[in-house]
Amino acid sequence: MHRLLVAVALAISALGGWLPRVGQGFDPQSHGQASWAPKYDYFICSRTPIPSTTPFANFDYAVRGCPNLLEANSFAYGSTEPIRGRVLYDPTHKLVLYQEGCCAWRSAVLASGIAPPPKKVGSADLSAVRTQRGVSLGMTPAQIVAIYGKAKPHGVPGTSGITMLSYTTMHGSPSSVTNACGQFQNFAFRNNKLYYIELLAGC
Repeated sequence: MHRLLVAVALAISALGGWLPRVGQGFDPQSHGQASWAPKYDYFICSRTPIPSTTPFANFDYAVRGCPNLLEANSFAYGSTEPIRGRVLYDPTHKLVLYQEGCCAWRSAVLASGIAPPPKKVGSADLSAVRTQRGVSLGMTPAQIVAIYGKAKPHGVPGTSGITMLSYTTMHGSPSSVTNACGQFQNFAFRNNKLYYIELLAGC
């Protein structure tokens, strides 16, 4: 039994390490690289109506249009303050959609070019997932700017060949924001094509 529990714990830890992350979601705002975006955004997974309204302040707002993710098997990793989340993987298109978080933040990510997970997770066709504001994988930086507004591309520490456009609903400079909570919206590009979308809610 002990060996089984250890094996399960290692598999869950490996899953946490497998989830794609580009930088730290809060960093562009804290480094003054995020442009102001007055509107929140959220992922839409299907054409079925969203069952109920979700207030902006709710940490699940970014996945309100993806009930299939909210119903997927949950995971947790880490010990001091465990990070908990849910994940869906599309093996045909090598896409992943996940939400994870702890305490006063939740990050929702859609990413492409992802190898299969180290343990079995929920599966779904994610090829049509987009955001409510019309962002989808494969777009160019110019297309994101046309939807979200002007922003200056920036690099991501520890990576090469990746640029990012970042926005936030937090109004003001990093040292003088006027709202305590908000959404951080990060779009990462490889070869001028969007491959990673992060909608992060935090306080």
